[in-house]
Amino acid sequence: MPRPKPIRVYLRTNRTEYRRLAWFQNNRTNEILFGLYGFTGESPILRYTWPERKLLPGEIFSAVGKFCEPTKADLMVDHIICRADGTLQILTKDHNHTILHENKRTEAHGEKTSVFLEFVLKTDFVEKYAIIDDRPKHPSVKVDVVSGKRVEFCGIFSGVDCVVDSMLEAMIPNATRHGERLELNSKTLKGTLIARMSLDSHDTQNEERSGTMLSVKFPSQEKGWCVKSFLFE
Repeated sequence: MPRPKPIRVYLRTNRTEYRRLAWFQNNRTNEILFGLYGFTGESPILRYTWPERKLLPGEIFSAVGKFCEPTKADLMVDHIICRADGTLQILTKDHNHTILHENKRTEAHGEKTSVFLEFVLKTDFVEKYAIIDDRPKHPSVKVDVVSGKRVEFCGIFSGVDCVVDSMLEAMIPNATRHGERLELNSKTLKGTLIARMSLDSHDTQNEERSGTMLSVKFPSQEKGWCVKSFLFE
């Protein structure tokens, strides 16, 4: 059986301009691949990584990168793998693997698995991403954005039987009704993403670091959740 085609995510401006942002693909049972595009529309550079941080009780998970100074990375990235054993890895172009975390689950991933990974992806201002010359590839999702705005995506990975709408609603209120939605399903696992345009404007931009922020939330070895953040350009 041929491998399913990747689902690409495009930012669309003026209804006719398309900019590459990300792609997602079911690789094999219980394994999902995804990747980002840089400002040029090609492979991104991982510019910074932030240390793993434990979420405080009651703290709302969002794109995180302001609690401490990051470490410079400058690595060309190929793709990210969410493996069946719970390990999440970044695969760089030189084929070295950077392990983000090992999900210490006592149960195997399957249809009834609860949420085992959450992430928030926040773009830079849309005009920083290159407009492509060709038409979007199929299958794809197009998210409409106006100039001077960012887009925020919230994503949840779980077993296919897990109902995640209430969790997404907590992450982005009203997004399940008004946001763009992307479903990524295999026989046992699913990924659900919701996108919405951010209220940020150029007046609130921090010019110190630009790029696409990815923050990943995962269970810690102790009770609770941890977050690790990355900035791609």
